[in-house]
Amino acid sequence: APDGRTLAFGSPGGSTIITTVVGIATNLIDFDMPLPQAISAPRLSQRNGSNTTVEQALADTDTAAALGTLGHQLNPVTEIGAATGLEIWPKGEMQAVAEPSRRGGGAAMVVTP
Repeated sequence: APDGRTLAFGSPGGSTIITTVVGIATNLIDFDMPLPQAISAPRLSQRNGSNTTVEQALADTDTAAALGTLGHQLNPVTEIGAATGLEIWPKGEMQAVAEPSRRGGGAAMVVTP
């Protein structure tokens, strides 16, 4: 990151791994979200098909309506992915982040020996 942070994040999910990771990166870079918010934000997944999969939290928003206007056929689902991430700041402090609710929520922590 340009501010000296080191970031690592990922998600299981088979065919939605790439769209989950790209969504988190977009939230961090383009929307300047902190890592916890970038991971917990509603997701969508478009993989060059006729349907765009969207989480239910996104299905009834202005964004979803705009996608529909552009011709996207939305397929609402309960959740997409289950990400975790690690952020290291320039002075060595670390933050570990897990999903707050997807798949029952996750756990992440930094352990200092």
